[in-house]
Amino acid sequence: MIEKKVEVLLIEDNPADALLIKHTILAINGFSVHVSTVSTLAEAFTFLENQSTDLILLDLMLPDSQLGQTFETLIARHNQIPVVVLSGIDNRELALSAIKDGAQDYLVKGEIDDKLLERTMRYAIERAKLLNAQKKIQEDIQAQDALLKLITNISSAFINLSSEQIDAAIIQSLYSIGTFLQVDKVFVFELSETDDAIHAYYQWPEPNQPIDYILSNIPLREYWWLMKKLHAEGVIRFYDTSQLPSNIDHLRQVLQTQNIRSFMITGLFNQNKVRAIIGLATVGKPGQWNTETISLLNTSGEVFYRAIKKKQTEEKLKESERRYRSLVENIDEGLIYVGLDERIQFANQSMCNMLGYTYDEIIGKNFLNDLFHSEGLMSGGLNLFSGKRDLLLKSQYEIPIRKKNGEKVWVIIHNHPITNNKGKKIGAMGTLVNITDRKGTEEKLKQANEELKTFIYRTSHDLRGPLASVLGITNLAHMEITDIRALQYFAYINKSTQKLDKTLKSLIDVASITQPDEKYEAVDFRELIIEVIDNMNYTNGLENLSIQLDIQQINNFISNKQGISHIFEKLIENAVSYRKLDIPNPSLLIKVDADQEVARIELEDNGIGIPKELHQKIFTMFFKGGERSRGSGLGLYIVDKLVSSLNGKITIDSQVNVGSKFSFTLKSL
Repeated sequence: MIEKKVEVLLIEDNPADALLIKHTILAINGFSVHVSTVSTLAEAFTFLENQSTDLILLDLMLPDSQLGQTFETLIARHNQIPVVVLSGIDNRELALSAIKDGAQDYLVKGEIDDKLLERTMRYAIERAKLLNAQKKIQEDIQAQDALLKLITNISSAFINLSSEQIDAAIIQSLYSIGTFLQVDKVFVFELSETDDAIHAYYQWPEPNQPIDYILSNIPLREYWWLMKKLHAEGVIRFYDTSQLPSNIDHLRQVLQTQNIRSFMITGLFNQNKVRAIIGLATVGKPGQWNTETISLLNTSGEVFYRAIKKKQTEEKLKESERRYRSLVENIDEGLIYVGLDERIQFANQSMCNMLGYTYDEIIGKNFLNDLFHSEGLMSGGLNLFSGKRDLLLKSQYEIPIRKKNGEKVWVIIHNHPITNNKGKKIGAMGTLVNITDRKGTEEKLKQANEELKTFIYRTSHDLRGPLASVLGITNLAHMEITDIRALQYFAYINKSTQKLDKTLKSLIDVASITQPDEKYEAVDFRELIIEVIDNMNYTNGLENLSIQLDIQQINNFISNKQGISHIFEKLIENAVSYRKLDIPNPSLLIKVDADQEVARIELEDNGIGIPKELHQKIFTMFFKGGERSRGSGLGLYIVDKLVSSLNGKITIDSQVNVGSKFSFTLKSL
């Protein structure tokens, strides 16, 4: 349960996304959180060096990280902080890759609400805490086991003991020490790491009442002299307690009240501080102790101390396991464990509810044969398996599975191999998220988009036919009619009709780029650009634009020739539309540097330029840059989408009254 204020670092370079996510976090009721925001990895590293952080929300597309390496770069320096990655619709694969590499979860921008965000954040933090706690506990147990190998004969009494048996084993061992040394009392106790108070106290023979425990009613902080001597010498021996120094008179009174004649204690050190004490006492007679006695106390005391710590650790581990099981049983996601035989050995309640089975019914079922839906098997759902159907390959995938009643349920499966302490695979743990509703929504959206695209494409084509007739008739009328006013009207009709025809053509282009032509062929950039310019001879104003080519191409460049032609056509149209009308030499320089792997392309004009505040908007649909804009506002939107479909990215560098330069890089396919 998260009780203290949670410190969250949001790494997001888009101010709008950052503001929206931060607002969503702060809107969560009953969740105390403080959100810090940075926009680059460099800023994040500086922040993390100086501030404590409980959770990182990471945008995978940052300006100072390479594509696909954002998460890897972050966890290389900060792998102890849980990370939830943020992805866009178009970079889910990067998010899923980060999940495989250790991210707690991922969220898709635009699909985040306060409930989803709260659950994801709480689960990521709690899961990270539990995993870190279990890791520390396991390290403690391993250290204890290593130390137990060094102890002497008495240590064998504590081998394979449960935490419930340790108390009896210590008392029995104290009895063995007491009878062997012929002393009346043997005791051992641990000191609190915070205030040196006594706890975990054991004594033989066990007294009838607590007051009879040696030192039980004396806080160790009062024994400044005793502790100082223990730190200096490691052992203290008093053969006659009546002769104790006056500065520890309180201790002398306690010992004499219990009729203790001789007294010896030895300190057990941890990080140069006394953490436990083991001691002997005789009643009414002096003790006879030598170096072997001290050696036995040191050896057995070390065993006792480790046994006590082991008991405490196991109790903490059991408590941690109880909390972890409670978490597993209460999470919404299905959770299963599959053995090497592909049969389910564990399933949480959410998994049972998802598929309609009871726990006893689902245990033992073959994960592949009994639960996978036939559609998933038929559609290549086994691509996560090797030739031997190895379920242990770490992976993430979407697939339909079958409920008890035969219904299909779509799930995202996060599959993680489980290994033993020798690194041998022993099974796989899978987390299943029900995405049936999302799949239905996606299918409806896909269908609606297809219908819309088809409607736009067919309607535009149908409208262009009558428009062509209108253009033909107006041109014919223009040749036959001599009335000046009528000719003016026909000119207006012709101009408007051409504008509408151009808009319809752009709509057809928009509909087409959602399914680009997959025909790839060798591209000769000089030949292609000249052909585009020749086909644009009808464009008004093209004759007033001086176009210069600087083409440097070696070897074949393979790509979508039709798509590249559309890109150049739209960018040249843009240069024509926004050329300066008051200068004698409007110009456009087209530079291409291409080889068999990549093409770097620039189109630079000396036109009117674009204000800096509009640079991020010009590639949006229906955006018009100013009074000079007479088009549909789709040209640069089409360019951006075509460049993206060819695995490229376009940028602009423009100044008002200086000109604009469009730059993009395409990879050979």
